[in-house]
Amino acid sequence: MSNQYIVGAGCSKNYQQSTHHILGLESPLDKDLIKMARLVIENTGMKNDQSFMDGIESLIGILAPRYGSTKNDLDFFDDPKLRLEDVMTLLDNDFKLFSQPSSSPL
Repeated sequence: MSNQYIVGAGCSKNYQQSTHHILGLESPLDKDLIKMARLVIENTGMKNDQSFMDGIESLIGILAPRYGSTKNDLDFFDDPKLRLEDVMTLLDNDFKLFSQPSSSPL
C-alpha cells in the first residue's frame, strides 16, 4: 500500500490577517514551511520543551547530511533547498528502506 501526503498550505498564502506577533511569519508554502516552522519554534514556548527539541535535533541530524549541510541547529531550517514535499519523500523512503521492521504499529 502506498502513502499519500497532502499539503494544502498554498491556498492560504494570500491571507494577510494574523493574530500572532512573530515577525516574518506568514502562511507557508511547500518551499518555506520549514523556515516558518523555525520562526514558530523560536518565538513560542516550543524551544523550552526538551522532548520536542530532541526530536527536532534528531530530524536535523537525519536531514542535514543528505542536503550537504554541516549545520546541526535550527539555522539548518533556513536552507532554501528544504521543500516540505522533498523532505517528506526523503524521510518516507529512508524509513521504508532503512528502518527495522516493528511488531507494533507506529
